[in-house]
Amino acid sequence: MNTSTQDSTQQKIVEKVWDYTKHAKFYEYRPNYAPASIDMLTFLVKQSSNTATPKVADIGAGTGNLSIMLLERGCNVVAVEPNDAMRAIGIDRTKEWVQKEQIEWVRASGVDSTLASGEFDWVTFGSSFNVMDRHSALIEAHRLLRGGGGYSLVCGIIGI
Repeated sequence: MNTSTQDSTQQKIVEKVWDYTKHAKFYEYRPNYAPASIDMLTFLVKQSSNTATPKVADIGAGTGNLSIMLLERGCNVVAVEPNDAMRAIGIDRTKEWVQKEQIEWVRASGVDSTLASGEFDWVTFGSSFNVMDRHSALIEAHRLLRGGGGYSLVCGIIGI
């Protein structure tokens, strides 16, 4: 089985098993990521990219929880989300930034984001890395990054 067939098979499994459509409306109420951690990561990315407004690809953006935190810290975000219900809620939650062209929403997956190569200072996976083929997702993240860019796998731990 070649890589594209594996990716396609994996995506079909993810869409069937990890379909968040029925749960989308509840995602904005989940505990958020640790603000101090996002502050630190954003600071490091701004320093390493030498820009006050790093360009971020937020992969598996869901309803926008991490995307909003990044926008609040001055990042420009391209939010990649394959689930229509999750993405629709994310677009609604970020409409003020959409109007200012600080965020763009894209219907795609983490293993085939459709985004241009080498255009991002930072690639983030906010509680989404576990639902995609990890090897393919890392190859895709590497493709998206500018030289010297970085990626983060961020997760929120519920109940701590």
